[in-house]
Amino acid sequence: MKLQDGRALSDLFSRRSLTCVAERAVASGIVNTSQRVGSALGLAATITLATSQGADQLGNPQALTDGLSAAFLAAAAIAAAGAPHRLAPPSSVLLRWRCR
Repeated sequence: MKLQDGRALSDLFSRRSLTCVAERAVASGIVNTSQRVGSALGLAATITLATSQGADQLGNPQALTDGLSAAFLAAAAIAAAGAPHRLAPPSSVLLRWRCR
């Protein structure tokens, strides 16, 4: 779990936004599942990119370095593209949602 996940999720699913225990449990399950699926897809995409750039050539350190460099640069670009979304304050719509 990344360090900034805790801050963002605590704002999203705080006691002010979700009042029922059952709704908090469902929200927690959804967040957990989406993080795990997202991590698995991200890892699969990174490995695929590294392999397509030559990281699958055993015995060739330059190809391995090139493939892993391409994969890490792509991962860094995706992380940089998502940074503004992580720094934005939570939506006020979630703060008005109440249990019936």
